[in-house]
Amino acid sequence: FRSGNPLLESELRRVSTQTARCVVSLSIEELDPDEADATQVRQVMALKAFDEFVGSRCHVVVEVQDVDNKELFPLVAPDFAEVVVTHDIIGRLMIQC
Repeated sequence: FRSGNPLLESELRRVSTQTARCVVSLSIEELDPDEADATQVRQVMALKAFDEFVGSRCHVVVEVQDVDNKELFPLVAPDFAEVVVTHDIIGRLMIQC
């Protein structure tokens, strides 16, 4: 587990994203869902723009809060990250119980 500003290249290098096998980006719960999801979109764009990360075979998983914002990720980075909508998953699990 690492923390820092995921939008800065120096922070991405500090946590060794270029050698990681998996990057999991959790949403900021304290923010409004749209604002938190916008931060996640910016983070995916920062990872995609990071030259040392581009050639890696790292699996990227991104958490979003609003199911409507899930469609933004294929627009900015097609086939780059797996997007998980936690509220949707929790709702489905609760229905099944």
